[in-house]
Amino acid sequence: MDKYKRPNQQKSTGKASLRSKRLLQQSRNFEKEALQKAVAAEVLLPENGGILEPENELEKTYSLSQAKLKGLVDDQTKRKIFDLNLDVLGPYKAIYSRSSRSLLVTGRKGHVGLTFWREARLQTELYLQETIRDLTFLHTDQYFALAQRKYTFIYDSQGIELHCLREHRYPTALTFLPYHLLLVSALENGNLIYTDTSLGTIVSKLDTKMGKTKVLAQNMQNGIIHLGHKNGVVSFWTPVTSNALVKMSVHRGPVTGIGFDPKGQNMITTGSDKKVKIWDLRTFRLKKQWSLPCVASEMTVSQHGLLALAMNSHVWIWKDYLGETEETVPKPYMKELIGGNEIHSLDFCPFEDVLGVGHVTGFSSLVVPGAGEPNFDTFESHPYETKRQRKEKEVRLLLEKLPPATITLNPQVIGTVEQDPQSRLKELKELERNANVPKQREKKRKRGRNKLAAKLRRKQHNVIDHRRLELQERLAKEKEEKRQSKGKAMLNQSTVAVPDGVPSFLSSLYEKKKKKKTYLSSN
Repeated sequence: MDKYKRPNQQKSTGKASLRSKRLLQQSRNFEKEALQKAVAAEVLLPENGGILEPENELEKTYSLSQAKLKGLVDDQTKRKIFDLNLDVLGPYKAIYSRSSRSLLVTGRKGHVGLTFWREARLQTELYLQETIRDLTFLHTDQYFALAQRKYTFIYDSQGIELHCLREHRYPTALTFLPYHLLLVSALENGNLIYTDTSLGTIVSKLDTKMGKTKVLAQNMQNGIIHLGHKNGVVSFWTPVTSNALVKMSVHRGPVTGIGFDPKGQNMITTGSDKKVKIWDLRTFRLKKQWSLPCVASEMTVSQHGLLALAMNSHVWIWKDYLGETEETVPKPYMKELIGGNEIHSLDFCPFEDVLGVGHVTGFSSLVVPGAGEPNFDTFESHPYETKRQRKEKEVRLLLEKLPPATITLNPQVIGTVEQDPQSRLKELKELERNANVPKQREKKRKRGRNKLAAKLRRKQHNVIDHRRLELQERLAKEKEEKRQSKGKAMLNQSTVAVPDGVPSFLSSLYEKKKKKKTYLSSN
């Protein structure tokens, strides 16, 4: 039941109206009811995720190649291991749609192909005779965007050009926010543009002031855009702020890849320093790092958290890299060599144990057991949706579109009671004032420190003279005489013996008698 719960929400201390409190309580009741329904429906999930397990300690899972794996699986899985030889208009990049139905493959020299990869059926093919730098699907697999030489273009599934976004001049990287319907482009001059694809308007145009970048990724948990720069810095961006929310120095050199775990709480980065680093986005601290044999050029993370890295013509995949201790270096889960071709893109297929690899001479499909989610939610993504269901989904997406202001570092703030603006402003000013004030050590002052007597006392503190030695000897001698006299007095005192046969509770009478005799003798 814990895996369906949302993180703990912050309690608001501001004043709220009765209507706001009622709406907040109603939303919490809906959340509790949905949690109970999700737990009750868990028994209806029929599929289980696959995994590679060694038979003994000497056997390694990464020694199993795709050629060996193809001889061990069934015929349906064998069809998912294939190669497309396209050695003329490469290098190629490939991406799967969110519903996992369609595969979009583009060559850098202008070749575009949209296919239903399960059926091995070509849907559309284009020869644009223009450089293509990046690609992405929009809200459905019927529309896709291409970052071409000068502008960003939008096409439909029939290959018809729908829009030319002239504000996106010389784009280098693209991504799409599915819940906000925003197309994000990183330009060659360092700008970042957010475009609302439902209205066709530009939401914001931001100047990063950090130069050209090709590394762009989005955190699906909160919609924050992460840019990797040449100076080893990763910056966080939203369309409602003109400056970066956070800037993190993650590598000693250019950042080559950015990825996120399925929960969006950890950021994985690779750089030209041949290191993989995992950062905790809740504290912005380094959790773990390990070294690679060479620089990783591409990165992707599956729905179950499998990490795939491309190093020249090699693909390495890790499985349990988050659960191990910080000191241990995680061992690869699988390895594959793509025939001496340099790899230019990696992408896991949703709801399938398939990894798509785009390289210089075409496209390769690899089977990775345990990568995809076996049970899909039809309200989120439907791999087998009909034409009518797709139309209803587009209408629902437009009605449920989130505004750009909901893109924040902490998405749990949305839906809570808003704090009083005056008290919130006062709290922010107090935090800023305390952060900017340098810490000062309190001076321990002593009253009368500069008086003449105190100065002479400090001056004579470590001075040894004959008078002080004589005084110390005299005090020690008096103390010894007192101790000896006290011992003699105790020996001279007479003791009263308790006769035999007297009970123990009557022995105190003899002691009192002894004290009385001592008192009379002293008088």
